[in-house]
Amino acid sequence: MMCPKCGEENIDGSSFCIKCGNSLKNMEENTMINSSINPDQTNQINDSTSINIQQINNNENEIIESQDVLTNNGEEQVNTASSLNNSDILSIKEKKPFKVKILIIALISILILGIVLFFVFKKDGTSSANLTNVKIKSLEYRYDPDKLIYIKKNNMYGFISTSGKEVIEAKYYSVYDSYGDYISVRVDDDRSTYSKSYAIIDKKGNIVVKSENQPKYFSEYEIWYVNNQIYDKNMKLISKNMLSVKDLSDGYFEYKIGESSYNVTEYGIMNYTGKKIYSSKSKIESVYIKNEYNKDDVYAAVIVYKDTYVERKEIVYLKTGKVVYTLDDVNNYDIHSEYNGVFYTSDKNGSKHEMYFYNGKLVYESDEYVGTISVYDYKNQILKFDYSAYYENNGKTKRYEYYDVKNGKYITELPINKTQNRTENNDYGFEVYSVSGEYGILKDYRVLLEHKYDSINKLDYSLFNYLKLKTKSELIYLQEEKSCIVYDINSKKERLRVDNCYYINSPGTSTFVSFNINNDNKIEKRVLYNLLTDKKMEIDSNLELDIYSNYVTIYDNNMRYYYNTKLEKIPIFDSCNCTKTCRNGK
Repeated sequence: MMCPKCGEENIDGSSFCIKCGNSLKNMEENTMINSSINPDQTNQINDSTSINIQQINNNENEIIESQDVLTNNGEEQVNTASSLNNSDILSIKEKKPFKVKILIIALISILILGIVLFFVFKKDGTSSANLTNVKIKSLEYRYDPDKLIYIKKNNMYGFISTSGKEVIEAKYYSVYDSYGDYISVRVDDDRSTYSKSYAIIDKKGNIVVKSENQPKYFSEYEIWYVNNQIYDKNMKLISKNMLSVKDLSDGYFEYKIGESSYNVTEYGIMNYTGKKIYSSKSKIESVYIKNEYNKDDVYAAVIVYKDTYVERKEIVYLKTGKVVYTLDDVNNYDIHSEYNGVFYTSDKNGSKHEMYFYNGKLVYESDEYVGTISVYDYKNQILKFDYSAYYENNGKTKRYEYYDVKNGKYITELPINKTQNRTENNDYGFEVYSVSGEYGILKDYRVLLEHKYDSINKLDYSLFNYLKLKTKSELIYLQEEKSCIVYDINSKKERLRVDNCYYINSPGTSTFVSFNINNDNKIEKRVLYNLLTDKKMEIDSNLELDIYSNYVTIYDNNMRYYYNTKLEKIPIFDSCNCTKTCRNGK
């Protein structure tokens, strides 16, 4: 018996093909029927494309099932539950599972895409999403309302909670701000030898790491820099197997690997995650080149030594570690930087070769004398040439010229939509505009506040973003005649209005702000307000007020009182069992 699907010869009476598994049921009956078909009938069958038989009777006892007939290699297939007439001669063949194949292909495609995205966005300290999460954590550490509060007792420092409970005993010579679960403190002060020792402790007062120098915490990257090593926020060592690391800037460090400072086997530059960016078997000295417009477009000027002699001087693109420029004559020329990707080489006679790098590529170079080159418009790649006050002596008709790097030409008209994109010029999402000395607010190119205010002041950018994250508000300070106003741009409502106000004290490191209320040109009292909790209280002008990140202290009759962000008085119990602490800490 021959299989109609694959042509394999099978034993008579077989139910399935031994090669392809095709059903051979009723093959004998079909073979007998097909043998009685004349050539004209066969051609008529092969010319047809499909037969649809579908009839459903609501009576459960009468059901006729049918399927579409698919043509394959000129043959048609129909499965019916009724008997076949001579005019309804069909060859039976299984449908291919197209839907299953499509599903399998789709799943494989999704799996491949997931693998690609995993490696693209794998946490290496460079993805923008990762930096955003780190910045959010940094804001939460800085303005955390429940952060521990340090106090002074008997000239030693300790920590309490915002409810007044003692958390860490006052036994340290100095304490510094806490970050996450760890705090930097000074544990020793040997005045006879002028030596000081520091430590990082946990919130139970246990010493985690000791150091001769004060530890530094980089909140933007959530790392500790202590003992010339890098630790993550959980105090896990990042710079493993490294002899030492030295902070360059913006999350980059110079590192050494070896058994001792006399036996260094590798030098290089790494980022704050521990990833090596640039390495050398010879000693190096590197200078980090800052870019105020784009922290990803940064460079390092590197000097490579061979024994005691300079072997190379080169410029390294820190995003990839690629060497983008190597100085040919290291004995007579040096590499200098004007920052933001602008470099020049010079010899002892003062001749200069100007260069500008953009995203790791040399996009401009010239030997023409220019006093100073700076970046005028980073995004549009426009440079500003300053020929100094003696520009006429240099054959120039004007002091300043502007050069379009993209199009390779000098321009006389500067772009109206200048796109500086400085990292310092943070985008608040709105702009302040003025008309005839009065100020208003624009948002999305529409007037949000009419120009009727004497002045408008933005909050510190970090504080602004923290409050936006926690309260969904976009706060700004307005001054209208004799009133100071805290205004929410998001809800378009005033949060607070203080009359007879002439001064706003808003430290960017705290959620507290104070307003001076004047009467006859004298400070009568102050209003203390917390931007996070929307709580306020009035303070007499003769009381001294100190503002910290998550609490304030008020001195009254030589006594110091603490208040948390809800402006609740914090009960602090000293050895006298009183709820106030003397100003001298005793």
